[in-house]
Parts: sequence; C-alpha cells; structure tokens
Amino acid sequence: MTAPIICGVNESRSARVAAFRAAELAVALDAPLHLVTGIPRMGPIKVSGIGPIDWRADALSVAEHHLDALIQELPVATATKAVLTYDPATALCHEATRLDAQLIVV
Repeated sequence: MTAPIICGVNESRSARVAAFRAAELAVALDAPLHLVTGIPRMGPIKVSGIGPIDWRADALSVAEHHLDALIQELPVATATKAVLTYDPATALCHEATRLDAQLIVV
C-alpha cells in the first residue's frame, strides 16, 4: 500500500485550501489521504445557534464534525481522519510517524 498523505487542518480558510491541495495530490499519487486536527484538552465550548439558543458542545465532537463535513467536500473517494488532544504540531507529527506518511501538507 502507498504511504498516506497527511494534512493538518483546523477551521481556517488556509487549512481548507491545504486540504483540497492534499486531496489533489492524493489522487495524483494514488495515495490515501488522512486529515488530522489537534486540539488542546479542554472543557465544553459555547456554540451559537440560530436565534437566541446557545448550547455547549465537546471540542472533540465539534472537530470530528468539521472533519466529516470537509471530507464530504474533498475530491477523493475516501479519506480518514484523526482528532487528537495534542497541540496541532504534535498531533500532525504523531500521525505522520504512526502512519509512515510520505508527505505532510499544512
């Protein structure tokens, strides 16, 4: 199996651009794509709803949802994901080492 391309993402515009570039590279190289988000361990975060309703969500759940939605938009047949409770750089290096990545895109 070809070594994967790892892409570090968060909810920023530049991370979205990087994810699409990583997807293009994965298709061109016939390599698996693996998206990684690193978040510090923390408590619930406030999420604003439409109207006066707010609720709290677990940061891990929010990150997982973001990656799931992003994967649906990418021009690849499949992609895997990981949300780790490390700072982003450590999470990216951890996954790249664990999966023996051929390329890291940020």
